[in-house]
Amino acid sequence: MSEIDRRTVISLAALAGGGLALSACGNKPKPPSNTVGYCDLAGQSVRDLAPKPLGPVKSFTPDYICIVYMKFSSDMSMKVRRVYIGPLNRVLTPSEVESAASDVLAKLASGQSYNKNDKEDIEPLHMGSQQILVIYLDHDENKVRFKYNPSDYNDPNHNSSYDLTIRFVKYSANGSDQRHDNHSFFNIMKMAITTHGTPLKSGTAFRLDNWNTDEMGHQISGVDSTNSSTYYLHSMNIHFEVASPVSSGPQKWVPLIIDPDTGNMGMQP
Repeated sequence: MSEIDRRTVISLAALAGGGLALSACGNKPKPPSNTVGYCDLAGQSVRDLAPKPLGPVKSFTPDYICIVYMKFSSDMSMKVRRVYIGPLNRVLTPSEVESAASDVLAKLASGQSYNKNDKEDIEPLHMGSQQILVIYLDHDENKVRFKYNPSDYNDPNHNSSYDLTIRFVKYSANGSDQRHDNHSFFNIMKMAITTHGTPLKSGTAFRLDNWNTDEMGHQISGVDSTNSSTYYLHSMNIHFEVASPVSSGPQKWVPLIIDPDTGNMGMQP
């Protein structure tokens, strides 16, 4: 597993009793020179079900499932494994994706390798075709959890907090490199991960459908890293909360953002 603690952004305002919260998304965006926690939405919401406009690519038929396993150490550095399942020979149901992800994550949590496509990193996430992206944090949810409203569920009309869980923003983590708006990642879902009989600590993951499309709904192909019209990089913000120790009163939660770049990059697993 690789360490990516330099990419982990923890806001300490809440530890000091401040009011910083991820609900700041939607307020006046911060300038590019100060993008810690930058929340200005770039492109379509991950809650959308498909590209707008719907171009030549009419359906989502993924080739792979890309599973990202993350775990914090005691010093809040992060260990990461990335695994691809596939190529797939049919479209899987959400419950089949949950089952497959649960099996993979249980192996990774126990220190096993899943297949030859295991990667020890998260940045960048190479997704050179239509793929399902599953993101999982192996941690006690009473201490570290995804940012979302627990009463929300996967119906598109009842998942209003999910684009505060995963958002695409306009700038990379360095605050100066602009990234493509999101016209590729959609249909965000909360997933139930099987923990019984496994070393896994959290029963929650989130998934996205990567259509691998541009702003006109065309498939991205002919990748050239020097040509931004074919080499699509997006800046993805994954929002978590960390429990802050309190001596009395209600539990306080510290916002945490992990922000890997992702895109087509012209690579299969």
